[in-house]
Amino acid sequence: MQQEKIIGSEIEEFEIPGLGRIGATPEIVFKNGLALLKRHRLSLIGLRDLAYLRMNANREGDFLSRGVYVRDSVLFNSGNFPLFISGSILLSNRKMLDGAVSAQQKQKEFIVSGAIFEHFCKLVKSNKNVPPEERAVYLFDEEEQKKLEKFRQKNNYFVPTNKLREFGLTRWAYKELAREYGNMLNNLGIEKMPVWFPEDEYVSEIKSPFLRQVWVCCLKGHKGTKGESGLSANNRSLHETSRLVGISKSYN
Repeated sequence: MQQEKIIGSEIEEFEIPGLGRIGATPEIVFKNGLALLKRHRLSLIGLRDLAYLRMNANREGDFLSRGVYVRDSVLFNSGNFPLFISGSILLSNRKMLDGAVSAQQKQKEFIVSGAIFEHFCKLVKSNKNVPPEERAVYLFDEEEQKKLEKFRQKNNYFVPTNKLREFGLTRWAYKELAREYGNMLNNLGIEKMPVWFPEDEYVSEIKSPFLRQVWVCCLKGHKGTKGESGLSANNRSLHETSRLVGISKSYN
């Protein structure tokens, strides 16, 4: 699919048919990257749209060879199942964003209040009967973990890419594109997509709810080798530089 490059911008911009205007920042600290995207009227891209971009962008493009943060996030709390959230409280609250960056710079977690955690727990209950791809919050509960048990290694899961449509978490992440995106990964030689989590023991030690931004690993590895395109809830580097990808689509 052809993509039109827009020249004369401090960020690299493209028009992707079916997706709209896309912009990639230079290497930049997360909070400064968000501000740069905002100046260009772009919002941080989410998991579903990143999958579409990787399926349709130029195969030689930088979009494929780098891992990126997305707008989605995960809440952890000792004794509770992880909560995957469509969006992040960090994106609309500068004070919280500064707090998250500062905490991670000190190799600590960004702690959120019990009230915030309970708010998202209530959202889980309110959309319990909604298909995974339509949920604002996805609870990675015991039932889902049992379905993925045979693909588990310690706290991480290696999901067959030809089965992304069969599991709630990957349906939540990639929506109607789950099967097609999984097939693309499989055709590229990526037979399993990792989902990375912190150790249960570590989560228990924190004793308070904490939030991490979701990181998506590269699709194309170093010097043309295949990447993993995995989902990581184990990345804690908001204070370090990376490229951010924005989209002109407006989010609620």
